[in-house]
Amino acid sequence: MDRTGGSGTDSSSNDYDIDGGNDFSSLSTSYTSTKVTYTLTFDDEDHPDEWWDDFWDNWRSVQYGRTTDIESFYVTSAGINFNGIWDNDKTFAEFYGQHGNKVRSYSSGSPVYISNVWNHAMDTTNENSGMSMTTWTT
Repeated sequence: MDRTGGSGTDSSSNDYDIDGGNDFSSLSTSYTSTKVTYTLTFDDEDHPDEWWDDFWDNWRSVQYGRTTDIESFYVTSAGINFNGIWDNDKTFAEFYGQHGNKVRSYSSGSPVYISNVWNHAMDTTNENSGMSMTTWTT
């Protein structure tokens, strides 16, 4: 849904109507002796309400000079760290973007759900099992 747009109701009965065009456009990695950081870039992010989405895009253009969305998480021996981008167990159309902190256990091949909330808040659990999904593998 994040990529193609559309309207509907998420797993928590929150309504959404989004433009789409929020494709995952790049992944970069950086390594140290103790962690790997993954930085993901998306073409945009759409608020689930059309009026707020227009407001949000304009604000982001002024505040950051861009509408692209850039999010990062990192993996250490302690687990996968969603610092500032954890979904707080919320679903896609939660009105407020989520910016929680969470460390989850991690092993090679563990999935990361990158659009659990419209602002690309993430987790290793899928909060939107009733919505369409695109899978990328690295």
